Amino acid sequence: MAGTAGVGTASVLTLGSGIVFTVERLSFSMDGLSLESIETTHMGTQNAKTFIPSDLYDPGTLSVEFQMDSVTPATTMDVETLMDGGTDTWNIAFAGGGDFGGNGFVKEVSWNMPLEELATGTLVLQCSGVIATAN
Repeated sequence: MAGTAGVGTASVLTLGSGIVFTVERLSFSMDGLSLESIETTHMGTQNAKTFIPSDLYDPGTLSVEFQMDSVTPATTMDVETLMDGGTDTWNIAFAGGGDFGGNGFVKEVSWNMPLEELATGTLVLQCSGVIATAN
């Protein structure tokens, strides 16, 4: 049964112990899960290389683009808290229902404040372990 198409508006990111990332979120994006290929080609292989999949997948990274505003510096520029080196839980709840999440740590935080344009930032989480989904 096909679901209904949805938009990302009003989706929410929660970090750690219920801390909701409350900045004006513009987008969430995952760079994609990846599975390494292990070459099994040997001297007797003919015509083409052969491969098998690795047992473990790389859960990738989650990027959150956000809009800077008068409250943003207090909630996102606390570098000591964001870059504490600890692994924590994260979850994205979609506005239309369903969610997914896992464990990870803040890998990067960047800001862009151009003259006479919208000031934005990006938070990148390095995912670690299994990505779980729910409906």
